[in-house]
Amino acid sequence: MIELTKGKGIVFVLSAPSGTGKTTIATALLQKVPELHRSVSLNTRPKRPSEIDGIDYIFVSQDEFVRQKEEGLLLETTEIYGSLRGTPRDQILSNHESGIDTLCVLDWVGLDLLRAALPISFVVGVFLLPPSLQALEQRLRQRNQDSPEEIRRRLEAAESDARHVVSYDYVVINDDFATCVDALTMIITAERHKTVRFPIKYAL
Repeated sequence: MIELTKGKGIVFVLSAPSGTGKTTIATALLQKVPELHRSVSLNTRPKRPSEIDGIDYIFVSQDEFVRQKEEGLLLETTEIYGSLRGTPRDQILSNHESGIDTLCVLDWVGLDLLRAALPISFVVGVFLLPPSLQALEQRLRQRNQDSPEEIRRRLEAAESDARHVVSYDYVVINDDFATCVDALTMIITAERHKTVRFPIKYAL
């Protein structure tokens, strides 16, 4: 007799250069893919009116953030435009042990830190790329949020980030929104059906 036991939860890490659309893509995935949970990061910047504390981010003071980091309560941390962000250790590890799949939007450093904290086969990295650097520049200009100097800095950062694409499990080009979401959905579905997700017990 073969008995399938419940497997551990997968952590999907979605990375992309600024302006590639990772936040919008992540939101669409969470709405489309059943039983996929969003990682809620700590953030030290002020909450925006449209945001909900505990849903969009866990908003904390800088002192509280530093305390949690020093006590090892955060799996990874980063600084983005002067604010600190971090992924709660207990949230990710609890989901993993409970068989809950989690989606994290992180950079390549965060991916490496998660791989160091969890079995590597349960951390799946997906890198979103724009169709070209020229297309990314056009997107950044069209959204009219950044100065020319800031756009140049983001493009330089995008080129630097893209050098780490080889450390990811999958690469998806975000040329068409629906096609991109479909590709990511198929990746998640395929990963969920790998044999490593189904510990098998054999009994006579």
